Amino acid sequence: MVAVLLGTATAHSADYSSKKLEHIATLLRKPVNRVDTVQRINEYGEIEHIGLRLFSKEIRETMPSPVYDFLERYLLELNITQGEEHSRLLFTNNVSFLVGQPSTALAIDSSCAFSNEQIDFYHYRSTWTKEGKEILKVVFPMSWKMMSGCSLSELEKGFEKRLLRHKVTKVVPLPIKGTYIISPVIKNDLYLENGDDDGEERKYVFSVKQRSRSVANLMLAEDLPVDVTLRVVIDRYDYITDTLSVSLHTFQNFCIVKEGCKPYFGLKNRSGNITKGVLMLANKNGGFMHMLSVSIDDSVLENGKGVIEGRLMPYIPLHNVKKEFVNLTEYETIQ
Repeated sequence: MVAVLLGTATAHSADYSSKKLEHIATLLRKPVNRVDTVQRINEYGEIEHIGLRLFSKEIRETMPSPVYDFLERYLLELNITQGEEHSRLLFTNNVSFLVGQPSTALAIDSSCAFSNEQIDFYHYRSTWTKEGKEILKVVFPMSWKMMSGCSLSELEKGFEKRLLRHKVTKVVPLPIKGTYIISPVIKNDLYLENGDDDGEERKYVFSVKQRSRSVANLMLAEDLPVDVTLRVVIDRYDYITDTLSVSLHTFQNFCIVKEGCKPYFGLKNRSGNITKGVLMLANKNGGFMHMLSVSIDDSVLENGKGVIEGRLMPYIPLHNVKKEFVNLTEYETIQ
């Protein structure tokens, strides 16, 4: 059974969020590919997921993870492709079947239990069991290109498209006392006027007199009441660059809500009236990071509005982000 109109004229004329999904839909129209599938359509009418029906709505909501879409889509692909395409899917993605094989996924139902482990933040190990016995175990790298089913070019273009049409939604603010990434100087501590979070509406430090703390609050506190525009150059694949302007709050909210990222900020240096720093937006479950280098004029802190200049490198694999990559010797500790 092919679910949700995949074989109808509606599917033929649908928009897809990636070329891979469009190709999968084409394969599913062949009479030989009669499998139980599920698809998801986003708020813009685009089909953003097609896969085997493996995970319930309950598990997706109670234990969110990017592995669900990947496993449903990838195991579907392996069961509807043949010949060279099937072999390429098996061997170029560095996916290992420790127990079972791709066709085992066709027998998975609600009686099967599922568990998932992260291995050293670089790999996933996903296991299905039935009556206490492992029936399918898959190990795969934490590669966002593979897990998303998009080329790097598609990811970058999709980032811009989705950012520009994003509508801000309410998120839980970061804790006042945060953590760090790569180095203790790149962290997500927030700074309040009264020094702690008493449960009332937060009053963030924001003035030129406390510049380093104010800049950190600006880049990390999505709920800081300012009217600031981010003018950002996006470094894309093959040395192509795009420039766009968007509200700083929209950018922050998009990266948190849609990209599943947690922000970290570090100061770099001062030049005249300009403070330079870097905002790292890490999705540790997806294995990638967006790195935004920013230049902030003192006037933004004085007026609570203005323009921040930025340069974004999206979708950097986390295993590539080392101290040498961001040249940490230039960074200063936020006091």
